Amino acid sequence: MTKKLLVPYSDATGPAKGRTFIAPVWDGRGGVTYVSLPGNRPVDRGMSAFVGTEVTVAEFMVRLVDHGFTISPSYDWQESLVARYLEAVKQIKIGHVVRLIPKPDGSICFEADGTAISGRKPQLP
Repeated sequence: MTKKLLVPYSDATGPAKGRTFIAPVWDGRGGVTYVSLPGNRPVDRGMSAFVGTEVTVAEFMVRLVDHGFTISPSYDWQESLVARYLEAVKQIKIGHVVRLIPKPDGSICFEADGTAISGRKPQLP
């Protein structure tokens, strides 16, 4: 369980607005790729965002189905992928941007981007 999810991020527009989030999915060849839901568009960067409520693996799986995603290659494989993904997202500080690295072996891989977005105003001397 976590209270954070990754949202799509780009330098031009910043973090995505609304209920968009990033999901790890099977790429059809045994590996992992990342897409934004809704929309099912490929994503290569994400920002950690606080969502306010606990997100469980089961709830995340329901969201995948609700957004029209077909669970492949099996429910157990996707459930295991989501569990590993949510554990990895827990480690990212809120407001930090990461690169999402597609892996052919099915592992979850994030790389620090060096960008940190903060909602706090800077402290003046």
